[in-house]
Formats: sequence, C-alpha cells, structure tokens
Amino acid sequence: MIVVISPEQNYPKETLWANRLLEVGLECFHIRKPHWDDGAVCKYVGEIDPSYHAKIVLHDRLEVSQTYGIKRLHISEKNRKNKVMEIKEGMTYSTSVHNMADFNELEMIWDYAFVSPIFPSLSKVGYGQNTAVFHQLKSRKNFHTKLIGLGGVAPENISNVYEAGVDGVALLGYIWQSYNPLNSFILCKS
Repeated sequence: MIVVISPEQNYPKETLWANRLLEVGLECFHIRKPHWDDGAVCKYVGEIDPSYHAKIVLHDRLEVSQTYGIKRLHISEKNRKNKVMEIKEGMTYSTSVHNMADFNELEMIWDYAFVSPIFPSLSKVGYGQNTAVFHQLKSRKNFHTKLIGLGGVAPENISNVYEAGVDGVALLGYIWQSYNPLNSFILCKS
C-alpha cells in the first residue's frame, strides 16, 4: 500500500496532481491541511474527481467528510491522545504515532497508523535526524493495525522499508518537493 499525503503548503496545481496520482493507481490520498478552514478544505475536495472520493482520507475533518460522504478519517496523535474524536459506524480510521511502543498499544479501531519518522524527513529539515524509528520496526507486536512507514521514504530506500515488515509506506516530501509529483510516485511504485 502506498499513501500520498498532501503538503501543508500549497503546491502549484496541487489538485490536478492529486487527480493524476489517483488516476495512475494511488490507493490512498490523505488531505492534511491543518492551517485551512473547513471551507477551503471543501473547495479542495471539490476539485478531486468524485470517482476518487473513496480513496480520500481527511485529517481531523469530520464535518467535511460528512458533506462529501467520505468514509475515511485520520485522527492526529494529539486528538487521539486527548480523545477529541467521535467514532462513527461505517467509517475507517487511521492515526499517527512516533514510536513502536505507542503503535503496539493501539486499539482495534485503527485500520492503520503512520509510524514516523522511519528515516530523517525530506520535508521537515532536521526532523528525524536523531529520532528515526526504522530500527524499532522489529519490535512490532500489534498486527491488527496496519503499519505505514512515513518519513524520508524515497525510491532508494523503499524496498528496505518493506523488507523491515511494514504494510505500506506514506510519501510526502519525495512527492511534493519534485517538479513532477506523478513521475516521483511512479518511481516509488515500481
């Protein structure tokens, strides 16, 4: 499973690229725009072809998900720990953790969780230099929640991440720091 996460900052023609990624087989597109209001997120979702809405995951945006009939929500680590969430029937939930101890304690309501940073981040300068969790993956005890590796994932290390036992990877920096997100995705996919 390969997930792409939207960049926090605007990327030129971002929704056009998102549609293209979905068109060539992206399984899951996370819309994470923490500094946007619901109206801006609604406009963004409206620019994604409705045939791909089943592949969209919204970050902490229950109201927007209800507006568009999107059945997938990502609950941030902060909101999960503070229990700022409402579990609804028929929804699929994901979350984030930053170490294997927290991943191993996740309850069964979580379909998958981002574990990060697997490697030093490509999008956040300096993040993960001393806190990368790649070496912790072997301590996995939770197999009811899919483990998605995030942080520093690129074509040159993606096979190592899969060999370490993850169920998928999430791409952010490698996709959105390139001039052609589609080519970057295809390189990771192959």
